[in-house]
Amino acid sequence: MLLETACQTVREHGAGTYRICSRDGRSTTRRLFCNPGTTLLCEFLPRKRRTGTPISPAEISLWDTLAKVKTSSRTQSSFDIFRHNFVLIERYTTSSGLWPSKCASAKRFLANPTSELRAFYDHLTIDLEKRHKDWTAWYQKSEKEAVRLGADAFSIDELCSLCRRGGIKNIPYPHKEHDTAYMAAAIRKMIEQKSPHSGMPLEQSYERLSWRGPRYDHDARVRWDNSSDEPRGWYDEEYHGCGNGYYWIMLDASHAMFVEKD
Repeated sequence: MLLETACQTVREHGAGTYRICSRDGRSTTRRLFCNPGTTLLCEFLPRKRRTGTPISPAEISLWDTLAKVKTSSRTQSSFDIFRHNFVLIERYTTSSGLWPSKCASAKRFLANPTSELRAFYDHLTIDLEKRHKDWTAWYQKSEKEAVRLGADAFSIDELCSLCRRGGIKNIPYPHKEHDTAYMAAAIRKMIEQKSPHSGMPLEQSYERLSWRGPRYDHDARVRWDNSSDEPRGWYDEEYHGCGNGYYWIMLDASHAMFVEKD
């Protein structure tokens, strides 16, 4: 198989998992994508969605056929995951009282017809090559559609994170029942008093739990945000001795929504 033929196949069907049959009869599956603006065919790195390594023309020449693997209809679709994540956001924030602006925004978003939600999901998850052709236009349309559909309380990065499984997760407390109860009580107290530590400087006005794990330093905290006049919560996982890691929004005492990796 020629490199040009393989690239054309992947461009037509989009990035994803492909079944490759070699001339010697062997069959393998690999996650492939075409590098934007080039004729390079690349394979995604393990557990990565945006980075990969190029495949040499010599290796591709040994391939006989290339076909995209169809997702089983028995598994939950990516769109279903996207929509269900908003259901979870509404459920958890309604129960906890945190982030009332996002709770209201999730309710407005879910009130839209399924066809419009699916069209917005398809836009957010458009093939990377097409997205990078005009990033500004894609981003501006994303913001415009988010406002129109009522999801204006969410950033585009947050909306993209909700498109995949793992966008919402359980907070891994070291003492789950005790720590969850502690944070739940802290949230209730904060909402009643509109501040966990009234009169303290901003950097000290958090109610928090911090612990050290095998790989990350964990920090779960809540605070009444005066600028928005609402209770908010955050959860961070930072590498030991480093200011970089994974950052989440706390939805209730035990669940968080992914925001960004730094």
